[in-house]
Amino acid sequence: MARLVGKPGGYYNTKALLGELESLVRKLPGPTARPHARPERRVPGTARQLDAEQVERLIADYRAGATVYTLGGQFGIDRRTVGAILKRHGVQTRWQRLSPAQIDEAVELYESGWSLAQVGERLGVTATTVQLRLRERGLKIRDNHGRQR
Repeated sequence: MARLVGKPGGYYNTKALLGELESLVRKLPGPTARPHARPERRVPGTARQLDAEQVERLIADYRAGATVYTLGGQFGIDRRTVGAILKRHGVQTRWQRLSPAQIDEAVELYESGWSLAQVGERLGVTATTVQLRLRERGLKIRDNHGRQR
């Protein structure tokens, strides 16, 4: 005689279990059904190519004030790719690095008493950018009241 292991009662109502199993089987697709298609994805490391119309729109939006981050999200590309496209098409970006000559000018202006904000406005960059470049040159930065720190 076969001996049951475990608590009696849990699996004795096989009719109810069989009904649940049959309802689950009915929800499954048939044997001839096509498998669920995955969404098509780009291979990692491959850049999405914009057509000429999209590039023109990207440039126009950038000139209208959109940031590279916004444009990257809008066109599904990285912000660095946006910058590369702008550079490739000769678009001057809003945030330029200072050339060595501009840094020399910033040093002269700052040493003559100009504030970081004034120098930045003159060179088309932020005061923080000016401060970083001046520190790289070894200048001591004045406090907000014009005193050496």
